[in-house]
Amino acid sequence: MAALIVAFAARGEFGLGVVAAVDVTLYLACYLVRLRLMTTQAKSDDDNVNRRFFVEEQLVAAPMALVACGLGALLGPAELSEPLVAGFTALPDLGWTVVGLTVVLGILSQGTGIFGGLTLLERQENSFCVPVNRASSILAGVVASMVLAWLTDASGLGGGEWIGAGLVLVAILFLSVPPLLARRT
Repeated sequence: MAALIVAFAARGEFGLGVVAAVDVTLYLACYLVRLRLMTTQAKSDDDNVNRRFFVEEQLVAAPMALVACGLGALLGPAELSEPLVAGFTALPDLGWTVVGLTVVLGILSQGTGIFGGLTLLERQENSFCVPVNRASSILAGVVASMVLAWLTDASGLGGGEWIGAGLVLVAILFLSVPPLLARRT
């Protein structure tokens, strides 16, 4: 929460647009369902149960995300549909370099989703797994922003983003202490 406050304060505003508010609400609702299912259907002592849940989730989640984007492009209000339509139609016109980079970024994004899902399936309590999962995602975004800034000569991260990333690192350190202490006893 502190990292979010710092990032919003650096922007100079704390408000969200309608589309962003809907996105955040859907995101949180889907994670609530996902975590409930993981806790009741997986996080088992039987690795086969966890593996089966993970594979089934991956086989359903990525295609459904694509379908949801397609439906948003076709049926959503202009504020939502126009960027989605552009995402589906404008890419080929941008050249092979952009298409190639987009494919590489998609593969890397899916990789973070895979490893994030594995983190959430750890047998530890969700109060540990969820922050580690989200923190690693934020740090991946920081690294991606640095690489894009380097590749495009764009401005890098601002002070608020660096402070937020630092707070995330501190949170990871605090989260790692109890499991380390438990292993020593």
